[in-house]
Amino acid sequence: MAYIIDKEKCVNCGYCEFVCPFSAISALDDYYTIDENKCVNCAQCFDACINCAISPGIGVKRIQKVEIISENCIGCSLCKRFCPANAVEGVIKQPFTIIQEKCIKCGVCFSKCKKDAVLVVYR
Repeated sequence: MAYIIDKEKCVNCGYCEFVCPFSAISALDDYYTIDENKCVNCAQCFDACINCAISPGIGVKRIQKVEIISENCIGCSLCKRFCPANAVEGVIKQPFTIIQEKCIKCGVCFSKCKKDAVLVVYR
């Protein structure tokens, strides 16, 4: 389940669409909607909504922290290549790291890692 936009609270400013790194939000007639197939529950829209019109859907867990376990990382760079925030740094064949200040906590690195090297902590 993705985040939900309350049509009654939404003021149609479009900022949620602007901040969504996955293009999961779009205007539909006179309100905005979230495409559940594109939404990865990163909560960028939730944090940015000026009118508190966005809320997590039932069962949505919010990521608190993402980090790479260096002992498991083989340096393949999949996490870096798919990170929409450019928050992963490193050199091929050496363990990569996540720059916490840049990380938007979307979990894409976790979904792409084939070696269980990404640890996700949920709230």
